[in-house]
Amino acid sequence: MRSTLAASLLVLVPTTLAAPPETPVRGVTDTYHGVEVHDPYRWLEDWSDPEVQAWSESQNDYARAHLDKLPHRDQIRARLTELLSAPVTRWNDLHEAGGQLFAIITRPPKQQPFLAVMDSADAPETARTLVDPERFDDGQSESKGSYSIDWYVPSPDGSLVAVSMSRG
Repeated sequence: MRSTLAASLLVLVPTTLAAPPETPVRGVTDTYHGVEVHDPYRWLEDWSDPEVQAWSESQNDYARAHLDKLPHRDQIRARLTELLSAPVTRWNDLHEAGGQLFAIITRPPKQQPFLAVMDSADAPETARTLVDPERFDDGQSESKGSYSIDWYVPSPDGSLVAVSMSRG
């Protein structure tokens, strides 16, 4: 999908682009463990330097001038925004114990990931919540999502789980 999107965007870029702003080369050579390493652009790492800021601004202006001319730019932007802001469920920190699969699940719009157990990775529909940190909140709006799971360890047979939580 990403390669298709990238290829599609490349087709939209006009073929007669002006050259980007020049980037001065100011070589710096360091020696690390007897090996010389040349860095012609190290000067660009100093973001407090007004010259670096001016260079960055010129690069941004150059890019913006071309991106703003892309046909269907608004439609592309809307679609990318839709894709990148879609709620995505993530399954992390998986542990198998006693023929069950334990996982920390992140599922927007929930404030915090929660601990769940399921029959197998092939049966996510069997997942049931074991520990939901939001259940520990006292109902005050400012405390919503203030508890989180630090780590967990299921017993070898999967009948018990040790969970460490913190607040704040």
